[in-house]
Amino acid sequence: MLNSDCFKGFGTAGPPIKDMVLKNEVKKLLKRSYDAKPKNFQNFTVDKELSGKRVKVYTKNNEVYVVHRGTASFKDAYTDLQLFFGKDKNLKRLEHSRNIQNKAKEKYGKVDYTLGHSLGGYIAKDIFKKDNEGKLITYNEYVTPKSALTPKLNNHTEIRTKNDIVSMIPHLSNKRITISTQRKLLPNPIREHKIGHINNINNNETI
Repeated sequence: MLNSDCFKGFGTAGPPIKDMVLKNEVKKLLKRSYDAKPKNFQNFTVDKELSGKRVKVYTKNNEVYVVHRGTASFKDAYTDLQLFFGKDKNLKRLEHSRNIQNKAKEKYGKVDYTLGHSLGGYIAKDIFKKDNEGKLITYNEYVTPKSALTPKLNNHTEIRTKNDIVSMIPHLSNKRITISTQRKLLPNPIREHKIGHINNINNNETI
């Protein structure tokens, strides 16, 4: 079971599962999703067979984490554009991510945590709403007019910065943590979207 002082109880429905995760672990898992070469860090062991540039699979204390990377290439940007206009069928990025998620489940018999930032948040949520296994954590997830209609998902925790434009379209969330970031004048869209703001979550925040 993961030690934690800040993340608890992601939902009440579904089978009994682990109920804690550190905010620093969430931040580092999301940051590592952008690594070109998958590698171990702290107590997390990367599955080199399943992990690649777009999806990373980690294990820790008999728990399985699948982390989906956000936009990091022109192909990803084109995927963002297609998704915004509702063209979510037969997209290679989504198919690849689902394939890795399924292989992780086949190999380990479960997936405890599915995580994603930005486009990766969209993908993680799209997979989770069909599988509904373990827990879902998204950070500044990419929200489109179509995905905004997704019903609340049990065991989903959404984290977003208050002025993030990528996740600004109104949408439903089972549990949302909103991070207020300090700014001088106007919000900086690039800065607002950065993963490091997870540090600003109150340590007493429960989920």
